[in-house]
Amino acid sequence: MTELLQLKQTGSVEEYTTQFQNLQYGVTMHNANYDDMFFTQHYIMGLREDIRGMVEAQMPTTVLTASTLAKVQQKVLERSKTKAFKPPYQPRAYNQQKTDARPQQHSSNLWQDRQLRDYRRNNGLCFYCGDKFVPGHIEVCSKR
Repeated sequence: MTELLQLKQTGSVEEYTTQFQNLQYGVTMHNANYDDMFFTQHYIMGLREDIRGMVEAQMPTTVLTASTLAKVQQKVLERSKTKAFKPPYQPRAYNQQKTDARPQQHSSNLWQDRQLRDYRRNNGLCFYCGDKFVPGHIEVCSKR
C-alpha cells in the first residue's frame, strides 16, 4: 500500500500506468474493500503536473478512464513541444530569385488600377479611355 501511495510518474504514462496497476493488483489481493474512486484519485495524484490538471478536470471515475485521458494529454503535450521547436519558415533560395525578378511596382499599380476602374464605373466613363460611355462607344473607343 505504501508503494502505491508514494508512486509518482517519472517516465511515460504507459510505464506509470503499468506500475500503478501492478501495485493496485497487489493491494486488492490483500484487501478487496477499496473502491475505484480510491485508486483513481491516487492514480491522478501520481501523474506529472502538466498532465494531472487536464485529467482532474475531466473527473474520471475509474483508473482506466484516467489513464486514457492521461495518454491523450501526453500526446497533446508531445505535439506542442515538437511544434514549438520547429524553426520558422525559411524560403528557399530559388524562391528569392523569382521574387527579385518580379517588378516591385506591380502591387502598387494594382490598387491604382482598381481605384481608377471604380472611379470610371461610378461616373459612367469608359474603362479604357475615360470618355463618357454611351451606347455604341465600344466601336469608336480609341484605346480598345
